[in-house]
Amino acid sequence: MIQEAWTTGNLEHPNVVPVYTLGQGEDGNPVLVMKKITGVSWNEVLANPARWPEEFARMEDPLERHLSVLILVAGAVHFAHSRGVIHCDLKPPNVMLGHFGEVFVVDWGIALAFTNDAPEHLQRTNEVEGLGGTLEYMPPEMASAQGELFGPPTDVYLMGAMLHEVLTGHPPHQLGGLSGATRQCRSDGKGGADTL
Repeated sequence: MIQEAWTTGNLEHPNVVPVYTLGQGEDGNPVLVMKKITGVSWNEVLANPARWPEEFARMEDPLERHLSVLILVAGAVHFAHSRGVIHCDLKPPNVMLGHFGEVFVVDWGIALAFTNDAPEHLQRTNEVEGLGGTLEYMPPEMASAQGELFGPPTDVYLMGAMLHEVLTGHPPHQLGGLSGATRQCRSDGKGGADTL
C-alpha cells in the first residue's frame, strides 16, 4: 500500500487517483488519504453494458465509449512512462469510470521503474525475480519474469490486451491452469500477435 501511495503520489495526472496524504496513525499503521472514486470498474461495464455511467451512455456507439476510455488510459500510462514508471497490471478491473465521465487508472501496487529518473522507492525492472500481474493479459516478458525486457512496450501490450477484450469479449489468454497460461504467454514472445 505504501509503495502504491508513493507511486501515485508522484504521478499527478487527471487519470491517476490523487493521493492527498500518506502518514502514520497513532497505532503505528500507515494512513493513506486519496480521492474517493464513485462509479464502476471498466470490467463491470464489459460484463454488463447497462452499467455504463450516464456521461458515457450518451455516446450511442458502444465501441466509441470503450475507445474513449482506452484513450484516457493511454494518456495516463504515457505520462507514467515519461516519469520512468510502468504499471505492469493494466486490465479492465484496474480502470474506474466515474459518474461524470472521469476515468482513473488504479492499482499501481506492482508498478516498476524502468529508468534511473523514476522515484527511488520503486523496484527496478532489472530486479524482478518472480511472476507478477494478471495471466489473462500478461505479455511474454512478464510471464517469463524477464525484467530486463520490461519497459513501455510491456504496458502497451497490456493496453492491447484490454482492447482485445473489448473487441472479442474475453482477454487474450484463456486460462487452462497456471502452467498452460504461462506457457501460452511465453510462446507469444516471438510474433506477439499469435494469441491476439
